[in-house]
Order: sequence, then C-alpha cells, then structure tokens
Amino acid sequence: MKEFLSSDSLLICTAHGSALAELEPPFEAQLFFPAHKAVSGSFDDLSPSFDGPGAGRFQPVGVTEIRQRKHEVVVRIQLFQPTDPVGAWLCIDRRLLEKTGELYFYKIKGLPVRRASGGETVAVINDYMETSAHGILIVRREDNGESLYLPLHDEHVKLDLESGECIVPGFDDFL
Repeated sequence: MKEFLSSDSLLICTAHGSALAELEPPFEAQLFFPAHKAVSGSFDDLSPSFDGPGAGRFQPVGVTEIRQRKHEVVVRIQLFQPTDPVGAWLCIDRRLLEKTGELYFYKIKGLPVRRASGGETVAVINDYMETSAHGILIVRREDNGESLYLPLHDEHVKLDLESGECIVPGFDDFL
C-alpha cells in the first residue's frame, strides 16, 4: 500500500466511496472543479456543492486502479492534462453503477413519499445521510416545505422503484 500511495497520480476520495470500490477499472471519468473557491475556512467549504454543469469545469481523466482503505477510497487516475485534483469531485458514468446492482441515492432522489401505494404525496425525497446505525432519508414535506428525517429501514420505509414511490405507512409518527 505504501508504494501505491507514493505515486503523484492518486486521488484520495474522502467519502466512503462504496460505489467506487465496486467498480472495475479501467474506465473514463471526469473531475469536476466547482467555480467557487473556499475562502471562509468554514466546514461548508469542505464539501463543494454541485449546482449543475455550469457551476464549474470538467476535466477528463482515466481511472486505472482503485483501493479501499479504512474510511476512504484511493483512486489512481491518468491525467490527460496537468492539474491539482484537490477539492474536485470525481464524476463517473451512471451506467457503470448499474452493473453493481446496488441502490444509490440518484435512483431515489425526487421520489414521492406516500403513506400508502398510489396515495397522496406527503413529501419528496430530497437528500440522504449516513449514520453508524443506518441511512437517513431527508424528505421535504409537501404541506410546509420543512425537512423531515426518516430512518431508511424496512420497518419504516419501503422503496418501490418499479412504481417510483417511497411508502411510509407511519409517516405521521415522524412529524
């Protein structure tokens, strides 16, 4: 591992990177550099937002090797032009993830949340947060726009990707 880390063509991914660890290199990817630069020194600067393709620039790279470490993933990249990848997002083609058969957030973002299948939409899936116990869905309520946190656990939440909805029979218990 030490030899692997001594190379200058590495990108240390600070997220858990479970999706990356499932992929088989080599494959093409893009580095996304946000248009804004960290200036305030706040915690928010550590996680640049992705506000769409116009909010920064993309640079093509090749991913040649991936290694899982305790809490991060180390990715060997082939740079096609010199750059400093610090603060960049590594963007991959979604079709690469389809081969893994796993559930990823992009598949459920925006799904309606209902108390029963086909029922009234009470919220929309807006974000996701990982905890040591289980995942948390952050949903935006339809009635007042407030965020609500739902444990992503079969006991409380059923994701139905075929019908494109999230069923939470005890939704009112989380209000």
